[in-house]
Amino acid sequence: MQFENTKYRSHKLSIRIKPDGFSLYVLDNNQDLVASKSEQIALTSYSTNELIEIFRSKLEPDLLAHDVEVCYETEIYTLVPNGIFEESAFSDLLHFQHPNFNPADTKIVKNTLPALKAWLLYMMPNSIYEAIKLINAHAVLKHPMTVYLSEIPPINAVFVKNREGRMDVVVMQQELLMLANSYNQSTDEDFLYHILNTFETLQLDKNSLPVHIYGNEISESLLVLLRKYLRTVITT
Repeated sequence: MQFENTKYRSHKLSIRIKPDGFSLYVLDNNQDLVASKSEQIALTSYSTNELIEIFRSKLEPDLLAHDVEVCYETEIYTLVPNGIFEESAFSDLLHFQHPNFNPADTKIVKNTLPALKAWLLYMMPNSIYEAIKLINAHAVLKHPMTVYLSEIPPINAVFVKNREGRMDVVVMQQELLMLANSYNQSTDEDFLYHILNTFETLQLDKNSLPVHIYGNEISESLLVLLRKYLRTVITT
């Protein structure tokens, strides 16, 4: 099924690519969602030309030709301060952070975070990168952590985003980014462990630094557990 050409011609298209499939979102000028659908297709299994055909079979050409944003989900990412490293070192930086990272047939994408004076680097398969750019050369590429970091206010706090099987932890101190990392988690105890380990590693004060929890599935049992060890836990 395709989105209707005439109905969504002037709208923004957001594509969210995950390891097991992708989702399509159409947003109006107020950034309100007007249509969406998901496909269980592992895009990494296809060539550039095959990917172009997949996208074109799901979307009308006019929608692909206008305002397009692609959010590619991968755990292979890292943050680096602006201006310290040459782009030729980006592959080595990712490999240092992720020893299993294989740069073959991949494109390293750089997202700029002006407020944090940093870059977020992440990998994308060449086939997906090339297909997107051939369909729309002006498509904006982002990593989910880029979106998350852009929304975090410059206050002293620990920010934790809960998502399926993972958690993203960001620490801000004196308007400086101290940490941005992701961890596996499947239980309330896992969630608590990674937060407490962050406090211990960075020598943060559990009595004064608030913890902001984001996500759609924050259980009451998790909040009760966190509040046993942390003075201020705020849900958003």
